[in-house]
Amino acid sequence: MIWLLCVFVFCARAEEPKAGTFWEPDFPYLEAIVDARAVPNLTLTNNLTVRGIVLSLGNHTYACFDTDLLRLAYVWHGDGLQFASMAPISYVNLGKKNDIGQAILNRPVGDAFSALGFYPGIANGKLTFKDPRAVGLDPGELGRGPIEASIGRWEGVYTVGDKAVLHYTVGGISVHEFLTAIGDSSSGGYTRNFQIAPHSQSIQIALADYSEPYDRFRVIEGSFGPNVTGGDTFLQGLEIYARPDAESATTEKSAAGVVVNTVRRGGGTVFILTISPNTTEQKICVEFSKKAQSKEKFSMPDFAKGGSARWPETVVTHGVIAGDTNAYVIDRLTLPTENPWHRLVRPSSLCFYPDGRAAVVTFDGDVWQVSGITKDLSTLTWRRIASGLHEPQSIHFRDGNLYVFTRNGIVCLRDLNGDGEIDYYENFANCFAQSAETRDFAMDSIVAKDGGIYIAEGGQQGQFMGIHNASVLKVAPDGRSAEVVARGLRGPYLGYNRELDLLTASDQQGNWIPTSPILWLRPGKFYGFLPSTKVQPPKQSVTEPVCWIPYRSAQSTSGQVWASGDKLGALDGRLIQLDYFHPRLLVAFFDSNSQPTQGAVSELDVPVDFPLLKGELGPSDGDLYLAGFRIWGSDAKEWAGIGRLRYTGKPSSQPANARSAKDGLLVQFAEPLDSVSATNLGNFTLERWNYRRTSAYGSGHYKLDNTAGQEFMPIRGALISADRKSIFLYVPEMKKVNQMDLTYRLAHEKGGAFDGHVYFTVQESEDLDLKRYDFPEVDWTHWNIAQEIPQGKAQEVISAAEGQHCYQAMGCVACHSIDGVTVGRVGPTFLGLFGKECKFASGAPEVADEAYIRESILKPQAKIVDGYQKSEVLMPSYEGVLTDAQIQSIILYIKSLSMRAAK
Repeated sequence: MIWLLCVFVFCARAEEPKAGTFWEPDFPYLEAIVDARAVPNLTLTNNLTVRGIVLSLGNHTYACFDTDLLRLAYVWHGDGLQFASMAPISYVNLGKKNDIGQAILNRPVGDAFSALGFYPGIANGKLTFKDPRAVGLDPGELGRGPIEASIGRWEGVYTVGDKAVLHYTVGGISVHEFLTAIGDSSSGGYTRNFQIAPHSQSIQIALADYSEPYDRFRVIEGSFGPNVTGGDTFLQGLEIYARPDAESATTEKSAAGVVVNTVRRGGGTVFILTISPNTTEQKICVEFSKKAQSKEKFSMPDFAKGGSARWPETVVTHGVIAGDTNAYVIDRLTLPTENPWHRLVRPSSLCFYPDGRAAVVTFDGDVWQVSGITKDLSTLTWRRIASGLHEPQSIHFRDGNLYVFTRNGIVCLRDLNGDGEIDYYENFANCFAQSAETRDFAMDSIVAKDGGIYIAEGGQQGQFMGIHNASVLKVAPDGRSAEVVARGLRGPYLGYNRELDLLTASDQQGNWIPTSPILWLRPGKFYGFLPSTKVQPPKQSVTEPVCWIPYRSAQSTSGQVWASGDKLGALDGRLIQLDYFHPRLLVAFFDSNSQPTQGAVSELDVPVDFPLLKGELGPSDGDLYLAGFRIWGSDAKEWAGIGRLRYTGKPSSQPANARSAKDGLLVQFAEPLDSVSATNLGNFTLERWNYRRTSAYGSGHYKLDNTAGQEFMPIRGALISADRKSIFLYVPEMKKVNQMDLTYRLAHEKGGAFDGHVYFTVQESEDLDLKRYDFPEVDWTHWNIAQEIPQGKAQEVISAAEGQHCYQAMGCVACHSIDGVTVGRVGPTFLGLFGKECKFASGAPEVADEAYIRESILKPQAKIVDGYQKSEVLMPSYEGVLTDAQIQSIILYIKSLSMRAAK
């Protein structure tokens, strides 16, 4: 995921708001992972629900319905869930993260009423007691996606007040189910109320798989069609007891085409409900209890019309308009942090309705509707319209409805009664696997030109490899099928050029990913990441990026937006890349947008105060709207925000284009340049280096001869175009290389100096027609190479102050605090480190002296401090990245922190 690193805050943060409970008591359900594998007194070893609907039934009774296997996986009496998922545990502690893997997941708290084994809970015909789904490459991974739709399909959940109605199909037959709690804590239980459409074949439903003989199921009321006599209460008193001494079907009670029987299976007993074919709708109520509850009867809320408004109040905020001081500024849409429900508003994505309103989805599962997005943002009206979603990170408006990509699948939000709130959370698509791995996030989704939806799943693996981990898939326009488009992505976020039907992605530095890339995604391609550092190198050839971004520029890339309009000046038509760690916008330039094989990026000089996750162009104003929140791994000043990037029309120093060629580099600007500064070779510095793709975390920098370091390239000449907007730098020694860093110091024609970087990736060197860009004809063979100015850096300063600068600029700040804080950090604090004895995960202790710190910088995996060996975020090698002088300066800085600690 993008939240790679935990950050020490060295500037004042905005005050973090106070939040209510993550799962509100009056909301009837929550999508979540539920791990009941280690529940006492149960023999069901695989009772893990990856895509669960957790229901609050009242009377401290809870149920978990598995939407993949369509089984009532677990029902219990107690205190709900012990949360371990990312959203709930970070909800009141914004810097906290959950453990990687599957060892620590959400667990039920309380005593079990019933459970079911790891097999489908329904059948159009006869139940089978095994998982029919295909096993992935890792047999230990239980998140294998849904059962075949021909067996059954999850359709969605209705909400009516504090009640939720489950909807699924069995062999195409519609079933609605409503669960209620009965009794009290000593004699309690629950009922399952089924409303079943007419069906021509018997239906079986597994009710429970349990081991204690005093438990019972009763069919207490039902209506079964015109052939039945005795009214709705003829089944009153039918009781079925478990027979633990039997090894097969032994007990059977039936009436009017309804049978409840028990089957001995392993160490427990399975209760099975069989419903014979019927030409009319059937209503069945089944009670599970330790003591008969004679007053219970069939119950089903009137779900089809939706419920009354749950959140009728609105919240009004007032936006903040930035002064038009620069070419690009960011206005702020003030979040409704003060709201009647004390909800955190941690925006993970946003989209627009055709009328200009916006929909904002939060990581905590809420959806807010925002109106009043005008030029002045003077009155923003927020209304909460949905809740309960499973760590969503994408939202789209498609075909008149909102679609949200969650860990439970793509959910279509439907307002059934027109009151503005969502009543039916419809399963549009879950036809792909979702593992229980805590880093298998629902990273991103985007709607394609043909109506299909591309989705990206997180790739980091802590324990088991999921079937679709580290993949991008395309879901069919009807949501009923999906196919893998690309594999080998660690933390992908997507971009889509609708005009060209071009799919792009970013990824994040880590194992096998040396630094952040920008990728052109194509069917069947592999992009280099493997979910475990212990696996062998990739066997399939790796499709290389269009361009790389140096770690010092972008340390945790996130969303991408293609600026397809004409309102953003020099950004129009470009791919805009977001960076989460140090909130930043970068602009990508491809040599060819239709078939990009190489390109370049530059940083957009606009300050951003909140973490950046996603962006969306406004349909009416053409501005770029940005959303994000802090969870870990961002040095943003504020914990969350929504902003509007706006082009003011003022002169811009942003490059409008950049590309490499056979003999040099082209950089174009939107404004005319000062000719003297543009042709002075002393205003340019050019370095180049390669990366290594290995199982190590990240990569150092390596020269073309494979030695560590970066090499300076001589620039032998500089040309300026007739319109003074383009510069061509003559570099005859151009070769294929992962990264070139062009630093420039220029001035506008009308005055005003500026500087910046352009980072190139060179895959191939083609001739460039300079006449096309309005350059004068040049015979490079007669170029006066005496103009060449030696490229290199001045004498480097070695000092603690320079070490502090490196600490911040090179990303050390992300993992290592300087105030002693270690909670949530992925590396030891620097405060008091020098001279301290360090204990390692393996090997003898060692004093942190100059040699140890140098080794830790150049070979960070050689000695891992005890307590940090299980972190999924590892330190990359800075071999070839930092000079010896910089390393010495960092050592001096760490020494100074130890002196501070001693005081």
